[in-house]
This record gives sequence, C-alpha cells and structure tokens, in this order.
Amino acid sequence: MGAGEVGKHLAVELVRQKHDITLIDRDQELVDGLLERFTMDVYCGNGTLPVTLAEVNVSQADLFLAITNLENTNLVAAAVAKRMKVPRAIARVHKAHDSQWLFDYEEGLDIDHLLCVEQLAAQKLFKFVHNPTGLQSQDIPQSKIELREVEVSEESSLIGTSIASLELPKGVRFATVQRRDKGRDLIRFPRGEDELRPGDKVILFGKSDPLWEITTLLNPALKPGMKTRVVIMGGNEYTERLANMIRARGIHLTIIEKSKEVCERIRHLSEEGDTTIINGDPTSREVLEEEDVGNADLFIAASNDDEDNIMTCMQADDLGSVRCIPLIHRPANAMSIQSFRSKLGIHEVVCPRIEAAQDLLRYVENDENYHHVCVINEDIEVIQVTVREGSPVVDRPVGDIDWPEEGSLVCLIEEKASIVPTGKDVLRTGHVVFVVVTRKSKKPFVRLLSGGQ
Repeated sequence: MGAGEVGKHLAVELVRQKHDITLIDRDQELVDGLLERFTMDVYCGNGTLPVTLAEVNVSQADLFLAITNLENTNLVAAAVAKRMKVPRAIARVHKAHDSQWLFDYEEGLDIDHLLCVEQLAAQKLFKFVHNPTGLQSQDIPQSKIELREVEVSEESSLIGTSIASLELPKGVRFATVQRRDKGRDLIRFPRGEDELRPGDKVILFGKSDPLWEITTLLNPALKPGMKTRVVIMGGNEYTERLANMIRARGIHLTIIEKSKEVCERIRHLSEEGDTTIINGDPTSREVLEEEDVGNADLFIAASNDDEDNIMTCMQADDLGSVRCIPLIHRPANAMSIQSFRSKLGIHEVVCPRIEAAQDLLRYVENDENYHHVCVINEDIEVIQVTVREGSPVVDRPVGDIDWPEEGSLVCLIEEKASIVPTGKDVLRTGHVVFVVVTRKSKKPFVRLLSGGQ
C-alpha cells in the first residue's frame, strides 16, 4: 500500500524478482500510470478499509507493506491486515519510532516491523561518521554484527603473524584479505597459514567492542572515539537523527542551515555534545570556506534538494580532502550519481528510499532461497540464507561441515540472538545465517544450506 517513491521502487524490484505484487494507492492518476508501465496488479482504493483489503485478497498474501507517507494510515492498515490473517505486516513510520519506550507499536498493534526511512538513512550516514578511515563499514541486518574493513599499517604488531596463530577476540572472524600484487588487487579468503602484510585490507566481522580490539592491533592509529570533525548541510529530520546518534562520541559537529527558523528549531542539538549550528547558506562557496569545510573529516549534504546536495559536495571536495556524502532522495538520481561519484569528488551516495527498499527486501525470499545483504566488491557479497529441513548441515557443528571453497560463514541468528559462529556451534532447521560468497560459490552455499530446494 503506497505507490510513492519507496513503494514504487520496491514493487518494481519485487516484480523483477518474479514475485506476485498487488499495489494499492488512492491516487487514480498514479495508479493508471503504473498500469501502463509495469506488469503488476494495481488497485485504486483505501488500504485502511477491510473491504479494500478483502477485494485484493490480503489474507492470501505472504507479506503486507503499508508504506505511504502517512504514518497513522500505515499503522491502521497494517493492524487491519494482521487481523485479516496476513502472516506478516510492516508499517512505515516517522515519529512513532521515537516513542517506542512509551508504547510498543509492534506488540500493541500486532505489527511485525516498523520501517522508519529517516532512521535507516541516518544509520547509514552514521556508519561513515563512526568509521574515520573511509573504508567499508556495514551492519548485518537483524543482528549486532558489523562488517569492518581495516588496512594493516606498518606499525601493526601482527605483521608476519599467520591467521591461524592470531588470538582473535571472541566473536570476531576474518572474512577476506585484499593484497596488492604485481599491480593488481587480489582478494582471497585467508587460510590458516597466510600471514598479514603491511597494506593488506582485511574484512572483519564481529560485535563492535571486540572489533575495535583487533582493529587497533591491525592499525594502532585507529581508536574508538577518535576525534572527528563532521559538517552537515541542512537542518532537517535526517540531521537531527544523525546528531542525536553522534552526541558524546568525541565528534565535533557543525550544522549549516540557511533558514533562521529551522536553526531555532534545532537549537537544542547544541546543548549537548560538541555541536555548533551556523545560520548561513551552505550552497555558498564563501560560507563553506569560512567554516573551513575543506579540512573536515566528513561533509554530509543532507538537504531536501538533490541538486543542491550534489553541487555543494562538489564544492566541498574542491576545497580540500574532505570525504563528501550527498543524500539523494530519488532512487534513479542516486544510482546515476553512484556510477560517476569518483569523477564528482563524492565518496558515497546515500538514498533513503533505496535503504528502505533494501531493509524490506530482507523479508522477501527470492526463488533461489537467499537474500542479498551487501556488496564487498564486484565479485564478493554477503547473502542471507535460512537453514532448511533436509539440509545436510542440520544438527551438525559448523567445524564438521564440508563447506564450499571461496566463502565464509560470518553470522548466525537463532530467534533474536546473533553470534559469529565457531566450529562448535550447531546449525538447526530455521537458523538464519549470513555468508560471504563469490559469484562462483554462491549457488553451492545456498544449495547446501537450503537442502537443494
């Protein structure tokens, strides 16, 4: 329910994956346009009404998504759909997400998941703030497990140490090692006898504190809570959420906002932590120079205007070596800018609607029995697979399983508990596992875990 940018983007992706989609929206003109362009069932109506949901046979659906721009509409529609026996219902929210401590909407309304687009985008931006190296850093969905890329420095005490002899903190695993060799970047899944060298880029998985423990051994210059200077363009909800995340973390934050009224509304952000709010035009090169943006560690253009965000990032990049990240709201724009980001001086692009679609896709399994989670490079990705009854891995310790080559099991979820599995952990039917795979090894891993279904 909801054929806006999030709903349309998600529906098109699900159709591409050959799922059966019914899209509900109250805008007849929008519905007619979608019917002309896409092969899906599109229905004009009010999705909060039981009669509408009955007409589209909601009880026969596997998943109901209420993702309009209206929070209360979404909550009501998802709650009604659940009472009409849909197995899983998800509602998009804005402010309700902030009041969970007062009222648990998921439990109280029997809704399976609350999607907050602004929160997802802020969390993605925070990953860049939290990781001052500029290398990869991602969260594994549904867990507290992180992916972190670290470059081994010449000062590391672990240089020349074999992987097998490393005393890794509990709950940390090496996934891949990238090494420059004869002018080429070679990526491999390390074996026990492999030794670390200066300049190696390693991908680690684990929980935050143990990850920092090994990170500082690999590169002593990196420490949790490193002093970082961040400049944000715009004082909207994305900025407020991000500012709340980075308070009291040793980060100096400058927010540049053109509107005096907005500056007053967000003035409370400067009351805690090291935050400065500047009333000025962030699209002006003179303002950026005056605030010394070129010497910041990170510049985030988070206004509501895609073009302003892109142009301001280009100016900030021209002023210095700052990493620039624009918030791009339209998915088509985001994908185009992502392709040319290096030429534009942009480090990475964050699109709230794409982040929302990716978050929702983890609830939908494709025909090949896996979910795509994230990309490490052009040949390696992280996928999510559910262990099926009949799989040869069921009731066996991880260390006793003959795993395919070129892959690594990095996370195991049982109900709501998540771990980085050891050789002693036993896989059970229904376990959700996350695996780092290559294009070559993806099918063998999925086939093994899903029992060839």
